[in-house]
Amino acid sequence: QPAHASSSLGKAPEEDAAHFLMEAFRLLASILANMEAAMHGGTDAEAVLNSQDRQLHEEFFDLIDQAFDHHDQMGSGMLDSIEGGAFFAHLMDVHGGLLSNLVAFGMYPRVKMMLRQRLQQDPIGDASSRGPSVGSGMAEEVERFRNSLSLQMASALESYIVNKSERDEALLQVISSAGDGTIRKEDLKEVLTPGSYRSAMLLRAFAPELTV
Repeated sequence: QPAHASSSLGKAPEEDAAHFLMEAFRLLASILANMEAAMHGGTDAEAVLNSQDRQLHEEFFDLIDQAFDHHDQMGSGMLDSIEGGAFFAHLMDVHGGLLSNLVAFGMYPRVKMMLRQRLQQDPIGDASSRGPSVGSGMAEEVERFRNSLSLQMASALESYIVNKSERDEALLQVISSAGDGTIRKEDLKEVLTPGSYRSAMLLRAFAPELTV
């Protein structure tokens, strides 16, 4: 039994898994907000980028690991099809899981890329001193992207509800490298790394009509 499980006495494993996933995606949204704020200047963009890398690879995935471990009864680093199915249900929960955070998950790599561009244009981190073209221009672009992605994800969610069984099967195929419903911790990390090839596959499996 994972050592951290003792901190969750009185809760069912399913409740703990859902809690850790909710906290993970809440953290992801917070990191995204910090990166967006850094585009406006007056903030050390490089420090923000370094911080988001640390938070993503340490704090975010620590929470994902804890959710995974609550279903990994044997501590093998792999969930069998039954454990994997239970974990997948929590992951795709519309209340705090991935489904309620798809816009942030989809925006993350774009915003990170734009913040790197801002850093190249304005290495001293003061976009305000260079006028609106650096800070507000990027902020407007991010907002347009957010609006477009939000509309597409809202439409995709409606389609997902209608075609849930088919879409769930496609999503699980992305997460399960063996294609048999089992889930390895390493595969999960690849899929949930924003901007990775497999995260893009996950978004496409959820929303085949996605254009951004």
